[in-house]
Amino acid sequence: MRRTLRSLNLKSTSSNLEKLGFKDGVLLSKINEQFSLRFELVGEEIIVRAIDNDFGDEYAPFNVENNHGDTTLFLREKAEEILQFFKDKIGSNSLDRETLFKHISETYLVEPTHPFQDPAEAIVFRNEFGKWFVLYMVVNAKHFYKDREDEVEVINIKLPPEKVKETIKQGIAHTCYHMNKKYWVSIILDEVTLDEISPLILLSYIESGAKGYN
Repeated sequence: MRRTLRSLNLKSTSSNLEKLGFKDGVLLSKINEQFSLRFELVGEEIIVRAIDNDFGDEYAPFNVENNHGDTTLFLREKAEEILQFFKDKIGSNSLDRETLFKHISETYLVEPTHPFQDPAEAIVFRNEFGKWFVLYMVVNAKHFYKDREDEVEVINIKLPPEKVKETIKQGIAHTCYHMNKKYWVSIILDEVTLDEISPLILLSYIESGAKGYN
C-alpha cells in the first residue's frame, strides 16, 4: 500500500523539508544495497515509493495491499519510521490547543466559555461585550478535504470580507464551516503556527467590536 503523511499543511513548511534533505520536493533515502525509499511532496501529502536500486524502478509489491512478504514489511516499517521522523520535525512548530488558549487568555484577558450544553461540542472566546471572536471545535476533516475522514481541531475567526478571500487563497484558512462564510474562516490548528495566526486573531477581536477598536 502507498504510505502517506497527512494532516499537515506541508505547503507552508517547504523550508523545513529542505532542511531535512528534500530537493524540489523529493528525498531519496537509501535503505540498503538493494532498496531505497523515495519521498515526494504531492500537494499536502508525502508520497512514499520503494525503489529497486539495481534497476532504478519502483518496487511494486510495496504498494500491493495484501502483500505481506518479509521484504515488503521491512520496507514499510522503515517508511513509517522515516515518516514519523518527518512528522515530529515538521509538526514541531504547528499549533496545539493548549498554546492557542494560553495565548488568547493572556493577550485578551479572557477565559474560554462553553456556549452549548455539551462542553465538548465547542469552546468560545468572547470580547467584553460577549461577542464571539474565536470558536474552537473538533470536527471531521471531510468538511475541508473530500478524501479525509479524520478529526481535526479547528478555530473559526471573524475577518473583513476581503481578508477572508486573502487568507483562503494563501492556504492559511479554509472556507468557514458552520458559520457565515462571508465574514468567518476556519483554520485547522496543525496546519498553522501561532506566529501565522496571532495577527488574524487580533483582527477577529477587532471585528467583533471589542472596546477601543470601534
